[in-house]
Parts: sequence; structure tokens; C-alpha cells
Amino acid sequence: MPRKSDLLTHGRRLNDLGSALVESVYEAGGDDNDARRVFSDEWLWKQLGLLVMYKLKLEPGHFPSEIQTPELIPEGWTVVEDVEPSEFNVSDLEFISFLEGEEQSVASKEMRQRAVTLLGNLGLCDGKRMIACQNEIPKDLHGKSILLPGTVLRKPGWGFFIPCLCYGGVCWTLDFRYLGFGVGANEFRLARRK
Repeated sequence: MPRKSDLLTHGRRLNDLGSALVESVYEAGGDDNDARRVFSDEWLWKQLGLLVMYKLKLEPGHFPSEIQTPELIPEGWTVVEDVEPSEFNVSDLEFISFLEGEEQSVASKEMRQRAVTLLGNLGLCDGKRMIACQNEIPKDLHGKSILLPGTVLRKPGWGFFIPCLCYGGVCWTLDFRYLGFGVGANEFRLARRK
């Protein structure tokens, strides 16, 4: 899910949105007073937000992974959380642990929270890029999995999963890890820009 601060930094898009809302008020027969209300009526803002979220939940293809990597989503699974793809070169990534001190493992929920703090919250779209450039992933990661906790998928009847990249002896492949399990240091890493 995008952070509020990420959305607020896109001032031009917000300005475009405001202009589009005002134009739609005029096209529907409204006047200047109706257009001003778009920016001053807090209740209307809340209703617009609810309408947008309702519409997004009805239409598939609103998460980046559903749009950019639908072929990687297992049939019948649903994306329930996602992050915008990051801009990076695979060779510029570092692969870090999410554990603190003497910890041997943490719950998946805690790992996901730490991934955000550590700037290692990559998602499925980022994983696709990493697979495409897998020769740039350090060989010392063979035998470990690279978690992509920015995307959460729901498998009907099973629960929630996150994507991860696993080295299978020949190449890196996509897999999915059940969020009900804890996550240990020796097996898993997060990827982030250096």
C-alpha cells in the first residue's frame, strides 16, 4: 500500500485530479459554487475517497503487479497489497538481514514492518526485474531466498503469501512464502538500493 507521504509528493498529479474534478462538475451542469465545493466540502472529499476505493475493489488490474506482471500471479490468487515498482539496477542492490541483535527468526508481520523501515520493501514487479537480470545477483546468495514483502497475495482456502526469489541450482525462480510462518536469518534476505 502506498504511504501517504508518497502520494503527497505527487503534486502535479493532485493538481491534475483537482482540475479533472472541476471539469466534471461543469460538464454535469454545475456552476462555480459547485466547483468550489470540490475543494471545501470535507464530507464530499470523504465520499470521493470511498467511491474511488469501492471502484478499485470492483475492477481488477488496479495493483501494479496485476497490470505489469499478471503472468506471475498464480491462477485464482488475488493481490491484496502491493507497492509501486522501484527504480534500480540489480547490480546496485544490497541484500540485508531483517533480524536485530541475537534474533534467530521473527514473525512474518514483523519482518514486513521492518522491510519498510529498512527500505527493503520490494514487490512482485521488482522481482520480475531481478529475475531478468539475475546474473547480477551475488553468487553468495545461492541457497538463500530474497523476500519481496511489498506484495501480498491471497490463495483461496490457504491464506496470505508473499513472493520470493529462490535459487534452484541453475537459476533464480519465483516462489511464494506463506505469511503464517516465521522467517529466519540464515535462509532469507531483503533487497534494497545501496
